Amino acid sequence: MAGSQRFALIGVGFNDFGQLGPEGDKNGGSFKLMTFASLPKLHVTTAWDSTYALAIEESGTIQRAVRGRWASIIPLIEQELSSRENVMSMIEPSRDVAVILTTNGRVIAVECGSSPDSCKRHTAVSETVDLVSLAARGSGGAYAIGRDGRLRTCEIRRAPLGLSLGVDVSVRIPVLSVSCGADHTVLLTVTRHVMSFGVGTRGQLGHGDIMNRNEPTTIEALDGVPMAAVACGLWHSMALSECGDIYSWGWNDHAQVKPFPQAGPQPVVSVPTLIDPGAGDEEFCSISCGARHSAAVTKKGRVYVWGWGFYGQLPDIISSSDVCHTAVCGHWSTLILTESTV
Repeated sequence: MAGSQRFALIGVGFNDFGQLGPEGDKNGGSFKLMTFASLPKLHVTTAWDSTYALAIEESGTIQRAVRGRWASIIPLIEQELSSRENVMSMIEPSRDVAVILTTNGRVIAVECGSSPDSCKRHTAVSETVDLVSLAARGSGGAYAIGRDGRLRTCEIRRAPLGLSLGVDVSVRIPVLSVSCGADHTVLLTVTRHVMSFGVGTRGQLGHGDIMNRNEPTTIEALDGVPMAAVACGLWHSMALSECGDIYSWGWNDHAQVKPFPQAGPQPVVSVPTLIDPGAGDEEFCSISCGARHSAAVTKKGRVYVWGWGFYGQLPDIISSSDVCHTAVCGHWSTLILTESTV
């Protein structure tokens, strides 16, 4: 099948702002954002009204897909990029500012306004800060991870426009990854421990109660189980162990934590719980959380999505002959990288 497009990035769910396909196309439809001849290294970031995907194929070929309001920002960013630099991820720490992290570790801030015309009237401001990851906080601002594993707060700077790195978050161990919900944060350390802090009123911190935590606190229920990844929805959280098990906790009003019929209605799950969305003994290799839904992919290439599906974000579009390599949840959408094997 040399030269054929075996791989595709497919999106389903909420599309009112054209964040998956042409604006005005119905919610719940299936949208093909990109196709590939070889398995790409994929970076996908989403906001309520936008999607950005960067794909780097084995041949070095680079593709991008930009949907929704962010499509108006890309021309500004391209003026700031070097010939060997690409946008790796985009976040919106505030409604009127987009912050871009490049593959060279640079940050570019763009004041974007509410319409395409207002975006074009502003300029981008870039700076080198040597970061490897950015995560937008639900309460505004962001968290940044440096190459040394330091986790720092970030705030929008207005004059000149940019992202000001603030104080270190009190974590004595270098941080591998961070994920933020509406008002809580979960992080994974280099020692493969999971820590959380913020608001805990829906059990989203995983400490067995509904108390808030001002500083990162190790989740004792996961202590001793090496973890590979963490993810946050608005008020729920997930962790993936190195041996391929999924643990989930937090707000469960639409079974986004514990898929039905595994358990009856249980609005708050305050302790990380080992779950099975239907895969049996299969091991998982990736997890993701939307606002009120969750997704996971097994090592055999099967995708499972559960929780709230009002906008069609729980897909029924994957053929049994297709292999899924990753699934990424937007707030009310799901994007899946599939491989056709026939």
